[in-house]
Amino acid sequence: MTKDDDTNPGVEFFYKLSLKPEFQNDLVKTREHLGIIPTGYIDPKTRAKLWIEYRKANVIELLGAELHLKIKYKVPTPYFEFIDDYIFFGKPVNAPKKKSPVALLSPTKELEDFYDGVYEPTAKLLLFGNATQEKVLEFVRKNWREIELTLNKNINKTHRVRKTTHKEQNLVIRELWHTNLGVLQKEAGSTTKERDLLVSKILVKRGLTAKELSGGYIRKVANQKE
Repeated sequence: MTKDDDTNPGVEFFYKLSLKPEFQNDLVKTREHLGIIPTGYIDPKTRAKLWIEYRKANVIELLGAELHLKIKYKVPTPYFEFIDDYIFFGKPVNAPKKKSPVALLSPTKELEDFYDGVYEPTAKLLLFGNATQEKVLEFVRKNWREIELTLNKNINKTHRVRKTTHKEQNLVIRELWHTNLGVLQKEAGSTTKERDLLVSKILVKRGLTAKELSGGYIRKVANQKE
C-alpha cells in the first residue's frame, strides 16, 4: 500500500481481509451469482460496458450480496464503500483513498415504515461528523447515477401504483426481457419459465402497472427497437 492508502483504515481493513482464502472464495461465488467474470473486471470502464449497461436489473441482487459480505465479515459501516470495489475489481478502484464524510447505503425497513406502509423507493445517505454542506452536495453530484439506480431499482415491494409513462414502462420491459431467467423468477416469486408472464408480474410488483399485461404486448414491446 502507498502512503496515501495508509490514511484510510478502510483500505488496510480490506487488504488484510483480502488475504483470507474464504473471503476470496466468497468474492468468486458472488461474481458468479451476479454474472460477473470470476476474476473480476480490470477497470471501471470495462464494468460499465459489460455489466451496468446490460444488467441493471441486478442492482438489487448486488445490494443484497454486499450486505451479506458486510454482515459475514463484520465490515464497519464507514468501510462499506469498499465492498463494491472488491466484488468487481478485487481491489480499491472507485472508493476514495481518503475516507469520505458521506456514504451511500442500502435502504432500511424503517424508511418504508416512515410512509405508513405506502412504499416509496429510497436511497440512504450516511453523514459522518466531518460532513459539510459542500461535501454532501459534491457527493450527491458525483454519485447521482448510483443514487438514481438505487431509487429506480429498489421498488420490488411496491404497495401502490407509481405514476409512470409508457416510455418508462416499455424501457423496463426491454431491460427485464434480456435479464437472466433465474433473476426474473426470483423477483416475480414464480417458477414459471414463461418470460412474458414473469415480466408482467414484476411490473405489477414494482408498481409500474395496475394489472398484469398480456403476453403479446410484452413480447411486442420487448422486440421493439429503442
